[in-house]
Amino acid sequence: MQVDVTAEVRLDDLYTDDGESRMLHLIAQKAASRVREELGETLRYAIQQQVQAEITAVITEVMNQPIKRTDRWGAPLEGNETTLREIIYEEARAWFKDEVRDGSYSDRWVPRMVKVAKEVAAGELEQYKRELKAEVDAQLKARLTETVQEAVIATFGKRL
Repeated sequence: MQVDVTAEVRLDDLYTDDGESRMLHLIAQKAASRVREELGETLRYAIQQQVQAEITAVITEVMNQPIKRTDRWGAPLEGNETTLREIIYEEARAWFKDEVRDGSYSDRWVPRMVKVAKEVAAGELEQYKRELKAEVDAQLKARLTETVQEAVIATFGKRL
């Protein structure tokens, strides 16, 4: 790692009653401040990278570590060991397959995945509809302004 240190020192700061000690103190203070800034950013980034790598390793280990299934009271269930990754996958899959009311007029039962997909699509369409409406409104206002100006000029312009 290379750290370049430069400092700006005014001449009137160098000459005081106590002479050289003030100058050296000022230079040291500015150099330390600059080193602290540059080194601080480098260290912060290195620490973030190290923490992220360690957290990723711990999460991966926990997700892949074999565990024994239990019932809701903590009693072990018969069967093979599994991993937290497999349990999360199974729960998410079951949640999406679960049947829910779709909220439509007929209020049909549909898989949750279908309802979520419709809600996402409806949200995106609503955003597109708002943007399109704003664009059409702007064009209509511009055209209306032109039409009114033309009508005013056609009606009153010849008399003025």
